[in-house]
Amino acid sequence: MAEQQAKKEEQKKEEEEEEPQCPICAFIEGGACKQTHRDWVKCRDEAQEKGQDYVEACQDKFKVFLQCTFDNADYYEPFHAMLQGLEEGVEAPDAQRS
Repeated sequence: MAEQQAKKEEQKKEEEEEEPQCPICAFIEGGACKQTHRDWVKCRDEAQEKGQDYVEACQDKFKVFLQCTFDNADYYEPFHAMLQGLEEGVEAPDAQRS
């Protein structure tokens, strides 16, 4: 019984986590992919705490999150446009100095 209560309290605590502070995260979590985003962020944070490469350690969770955004493209179109803009706008540091 006490174990079930502890699990319920832990679940409630996770559900009541602070709202995201960055505007992009707030937008992402305002849509259907809130949980997949939180799963990826949690994995990233835990990997960083352990000194691991979070890109490698959390790539599966990121893929699930990204697929969720494509499955809900009507809402996440601005997010996709931002990612596309970053991809197109990034230049090597030497190229920017020319």
